[in-house]
Amino acid sequence: MSATICAWQDDCFQGVSDLFDELWGWELEGSDAEKRDIADLYIAETLLACNRLRVIKEAGTVAAFLGAVFYENPPEGEGLENPQAMRCAALAFESRLKQTAYGRASIAFNDQITAANRQLKADMLGAGLAWGAELKLLMTSSRFQGRGLARSLIDDAFEDMRRRGIDSVILYTDTHCSWRYYEKTGWRLAASRVWSHEGDPIRAFAYHKHIQPV
Repeated sequence: MSATICAWQDDCFQGVSDLFDELWGWELEGSDAEKRDIADLYIAETLLACNRLRVIKEAGTVAAFLGAVFYENPPEGEGLENPQAMRCAALAFESRLKQTAYGRASIAFNDQITAANRQLKADMLGAGLAWGAELKLLMTSSRFQGRGLARSLIDDAFEDMRRRGIDSVILYTDTHCSWRYYEKTGWRLAASRVWSHEGDPIRAFAYHKHIQPV
């Protein structure tokens, strides 16, 4: 049975944040309130950066999510319904996190990720690469893995890119994520850098893919 891909509605936010917490919350050492704000802030900032959002739901639960940015021929009305409300929410999440040492550390960690991605972008541009879109965040619940949900979301995004004349796409990931998935599905490693967090090395990757015409 093929997955049903749904357009974004802002009431999907909690389900997507819960999905983030399921996948990465176990790595966090903060209080339950801090973990919730970390997840909510990360998702809010991701949503605000995207202009195309899609989810797959199973029994009312968000089973998979894909947020993307179309830099060429961007879609209209495919992102947040109320961006201003989400900006206000993001500021509230960040404000609460800044009140604790662990919260401030989590913000600094995300800033390191952003800095690493900027370096990767510079490396790709320096190598002469170009792209018309970016996959910002792809998540599939562990309860629904193995059913091709990620592939369905990516294929759906690629088909929309083809319609808009976009022929190449990038994404950023790192060793905290399922980065090998992209190498197995035809993405080409375009840049890589190692950075350190609290003495632990993290390798950041940028992948590039040409979208084959139908």
